[in-house]
Amino acid sequence: MIRIYSSDTWPSRIFWCLVVVTCLVLFLLHSGMMLEFYHSKPTFRQYTDEPLQLEDLPFITICKENGYTAMKNISLKEEEFDVAFRVMRQEFLTVDEYEILRRLENERRVTAEELYTSLSLTCKELLKTLKVSGKGYDACEFASEDLTEYGVCWTVGKWPARRANDRVEIVIKNTKPASNIIVHVHSRLVQPSVMAKGLYIPKDRIAHMIVQPNMVDSLEIGSWGTCSKEWSSKIHLG
Repeated sequence: MIRIYSSDTWPSRIFWCLVVVTCLVLFLLHSGMMLEFYHSKPTFRQYTDEPLQLEDLPFITICKENGYTAMKNISLKEEEFDVAFRVMRQEFLTVDEYEILRRLENERRVTAEELYTSLSLTCKELLKTLKVSGKGYDACEFASEDLTEYGVCWTVGKWPARRANDRVEIVIKNTKPASNIIVHVHSRLVQPSVMAKGLYIPKDRIAHMIVQPNMVDSLEIGSWGTCSKEWSSKIHLG
């Protein structure tokens, strides 16, 4: 090799030209493979924009923290109302207050659902307007009630949108006493869990949200994946 390298003949020149060309080709091939591998993996600069379908739009459950009003449909004494209000706020009760609650349930036949419904805000008292791409709608026409940890909340799930990328705006009424709004965005098959997964929005604030769906691929019919047809509950579950 030293003799070829130091030689000034044509064979040595041809040999070193071949070496240089081979190195360049290998470098280009290796660089191309690395770029292809990098491009095939998602990064923070690369994402796939999948257009949402209308049936993929989420449900939005809206609650008012401590959004309880005066008793509407049930006539209660002052001490009974105080106990009902403490139950709604999930506060601890004394022995005497438990006795009042027992009388409400057993003697007055007042259920917890009736208390929640009677004390909670109605849709007209909570939701003001539903806007889709600037066009206003009556929010209560597209909302349904859900009984949650915060009493009766209102879930908007029937969207008047024509396209999935329409901008949706929900305007909440400024009720008294002023308190925070709790929002839970979930799919149509999920029961709202406001206390565990709700987003707290302070009063007099505006929240902007972007929906980013996750694609879940299921196995094809007849495909067992990593499981086996010979799987036995007696063997594998002991």
